[in-house]
Amino acid sequence: MRGLPDSHLPSIADTIELNMHAAKLTNPNVKIVGITVKTSSVSAKEGQSICEYLGKQFNLPCVDPLRDGVDKIVENL
Repeated sequence: MRGLPDSHLPSIADTIELNMHAAKLTNPNVKIVGITVKTSSVSAKEGQSICEYLGKQFNLPCVDPLRDGVDKIVENL
């Protein structure tokens, strides 16, 4: 949210909740199957740690699709 210095980023949990709420408007049976994170601003090792943490926190596969691919999320479909 560049250019909005007084705005704070929403939490991952809030982002998931808001996106699920919007998605249910057109598909009441929508399910979340994974989380993607852009980790290019950190090392590959730190990016992997971030994804491992989020994956455990939300019990979902979490990947940086450019670094890791999306196989873990596709497998969860």
